[in-house]
Amino acid sequence: KGTMYEGGIRVPAIVRWPAQLAAGRTVDLPISSLDLMPTLAKVAGAEAPASLDGVDLLPLLKQDVPSASPRTFYWRQGTKGA
Repeated sequence: KGTMYEGGIRVPAIVRWPAQLAAGRTVDLPISSLDLMPTLAKVAGAEAPASLDGVDLLPLLKQDVPSASPRTFYWRQGTKGA
């Protein structure tokens, strides 16, 4: 976890919600921790601020969308004075 290469940043996520999500499903699309706030806000029945960078993953998790478009993620490392 000390590099910016995929092996250093890609980790699995497990979601369990028996009443709402089918068991045994795998999604290979990359997501970000930035997506947790909008997703959890939707689950709680609230609206996340539009200024957030994350996206609501609930439609993807519930299979309401056939597939989501891949997103591009960028990281910056080693900046001074940022």
